[in-house]
Parts: sequence; C-alpha cells; structure tokens
Amino acid sequence: MKKLIFIFMSLLFINQSVNAQCCSAGIPVGGSTNIGILEKNNFRFTSYFSYSESAGYWSGSDKSKFNLVKRARYQYVGAILSYGLFNKLTVETEFGYYLDKSQIYDFQSDVNTKNQGISNGIISAKYNVLANLTNPFEWTVSSGVKFPFILDYARENNVVLPRDVQTSSHALGIIGQSFLYKGYPINGIQLFLINRMEINFKDYKDYKFGPALISAFFFSYNLEQSNYTGIAQIRHEFRGKDAFEDTKLDATGGHLVFLSPQLNYSTNKWNFSLLVDIPVYRYYNGTQLGNTFSASFYVTKDFDLASNKAELPFLNNNTAKN
Repeated sequence: MKKLIFIFMSLLFINQSVNAQCCSAGIPVGGSTNIGILEKNNFRFTSYFSYSESAGYWSGSDKSKFNLVKRARYQYVGAILSYGLFNKLTVETEFGYYLDKSQIYDFQSDVNTKNQGISNGIISAKYNVLANLTNPFEWTVSSGVKFPFILDYARENNVVLPRDVQTSSHALGIIGQSFLYKGYPINGIQLFLINRMEINFKDYKDYKFGPALISAFFFSYNLEQSNYTGIAQIRHEFRGKDAFEDTKLDATGGHLVFLSPQLNYSTNKWNFSLLVDIPVYRYYNGTQLGNTFSASFYVTKDFDLASNKAELPFLNNNTAKN
C-alpha cells in the first residue's frame, strides 16, 4: 500500500496576499498546491479551514509605533475539486467563503469593521512534463484563471467597507505554477520545490493588486511503520505594489519569509494535515500591519472512478511506501 503525501503551500499565502494589502490579515490563495496529478478518471475532494491573525505595524524590516488597526483576522473555509482528465492532465476548481474577515481599530471603543462572504474562484490545469521512476523525479506545471464571484464592493448602511475587509478582488487574474520533486525512497526523504506566480488585472474602480511571486522548498520525512509524515517548509513571498488609477501605492507589497511545520496523517485514501505559519523575516514597503499567527487544517479524500484502472507508476513518484 502506498501513501500519498499532500503538501499545502500555506494557502494562507499570508499577509498581503493577492487580495490583500497593508491592514489585512491576508487571504488563503488557491489550495491547488496539493502535490501531483491524478490518474485518468480519478477524483479528489479537498476541504480546509484557515485562521489568520495580524497585529502590530512594521516599516521596512523594523517595528513601527504607528497605530490604527489594533488587530485583524479572518476565518476561511475552502474546497478544491480535482479530476484526472487524462493520464498526465488534471483539472481543478477552487472556491471558498469567509466566515469572518474583520479589523478592530485602536480606539477607546474598539470599533470593529466586519465582513463575510464568498471569495474568488480558480479554474486551473496541471500537466506532468517529466517523470522518472527509476531515479524518482517529477516536473509538473500548471496554469489557471482567477475570477471573482462578486464584482461590487461590500457595503454596510450603504457605506463601502474598507478594502482590507472585502472578501473578493473584484477582478480577474492569472496564475502559473511549477512543481519539482526529487525522492529518496530508501531513506524515506522527499524534496519539493514550488514556484507560483500571480498577476492581477484592474477592477471596475481602477484598482489593481500587485503581482506575487512565491517560492517554497519542502523537506518531507516518512515516519517508519507509521501513517504519519513530518514536513518542514521554508517559503519566500514577494508582493509587488498595488496601483490605483495607474499610480503605485507606497504602503503595499514587500518581502516575507515563513517557516511552516506540518504534520500529515494518511489512511485509506483519506489525508488529514495540520500546518502553522511562522514569520521569520519581513520587509514591508511603507508602513503595514504584520501577520502574527496563521494555521490551516485540511481533509482530503481520493475516489477511483475508473472502470479499468491502469497502473501508472510515474504518478506515484511523490509517494512513499508504508
């Protein structure tokens, strides 16, 4: 029996994610970084819950005394549907909903701005370019389109809510991703390198979120005679500056580095995964609110819909024997 390892690239691409800027707790962007493609006529369902909290301002790489938002947070639930269209091609769709996206301002009355609602959707495809079973190696690429379910800005009492608590980007975007895998089955060690690029277009108010480039390296170790896998991730996120009416906004974008430990449990095609994001380096353009804590929990189930299942060894390059 083989155990499929799922690595989720902190789908909290935290603190100033593609839909977020200075004072937002961030947005989980696309859970489609679960590793590998599916065999033809196989189906995978993934659901997840993410929580993120931000507090304290940063200017460059230094803490700032600036105080406006005392605390920002979100609670987010998402789902990913994946289907093996062909042996080397998997198609996916992703969507999610904010149970809570809020900011508490640093006033005596602790004014709270709160919102909830559906986020963006993503439709993408993954294609396996190279695979080697003898000397385990895999290269898979993917691309997709991000689209908003909501075009208009959320309002309360006919007043537009701050951009940082909006649940949608209100604009289209494109996503490209590369996944490299190298395995050492004898030692139970697996290495992954994921690079993801996101480009956004303007919304109807002429606001454009900056581009993002995210690189993550994973070290995975299968615990002997166990269904558990320990995973360590180091991730760098570059966020370009947002723009309004073609003018770049100073207090947006920057560089972030996260360390993300993860524990995965697999049994009978069910996978349960818990990860935590720990910021280890920050550099913000201008003065921005910084992320303090993020965590996600994932549940994944695979279904074999094929009537005559073919054995495709290269699809198991990112697996380890129990």
